[in-house]
Amino acid sequence: MHPAGHVEMFFSSGVFILDGGTSRQANRLLHLLQGAKIPVVPAALHNDAGVAGAAMVARASCASS
Repeated sequence: MHPAGHVEMFFSSGVFILDGGTSRQANRLLHLLQGAKIPVVPAALHNDAGVAGAAMVARASCASS
């Protein structure tokens, strides 16, 4: 089985997003997952994705109070 097949079986999602440090090195990794049946893309926000998500949760929490 192609390594991408293991990723697909484990996550069962419509898209696989490389985040954090892996998104910054996507050009080195994407070719390894070319056989995937789902799109594999680097995160647009790289390492800032977690911070942005936490800010969105905090904002929603404050708005509902």
